[in-house]
Amino acid sequence: MSVELRTRSGQGQAGVFIGRQAETLTATIAASAAQSNAIDLHANVLVALVMPAVWTTAALSFLGATALDGTYYPVLDDAGTEVIISSANAVAARVIVNNTILEKLAALRFIKFRSGGVGAEVNQAAERVLTLLVKG
Repeated sequence: MSVELRTRSGQGQAGVFIGRQAETLTATIAASAAQSNAIDLHANVLVALVMPAVWTTAALSFLGATALDGTYYPVLDDAGTEVIISSANAVAARVIVNNTILEKLAALRFIKFRSGGVGAEVNQAAERVLTLLVKG
């Protein structure tokens, strides 16, 4: 198994991308489901996440893989803790810019978004589209 890692020369995300135009991608969680479709970030990193106008109360966590059609695993930090945005912060109609979490996701190329966390997935009541702001 190999994982594509991209370094940022020791700079924080914001310092690397000042002045670059963000592109948008979308991830969709189907109605009565908890996981989004797989997203290929290519050479981009996630810099912000726009939550949908309606969101069934749940935390937001992340799954990563080594290939778009690969097996997706929960994303954990170096302490073995799941990388997650709490349900208090993963709310409808909000732009999330959390450098601590986004920097932990910077090495991922293939990603899914999950409503809820490990062992606690929360199905969304209707289709939810998350808008991803990415920069390369």
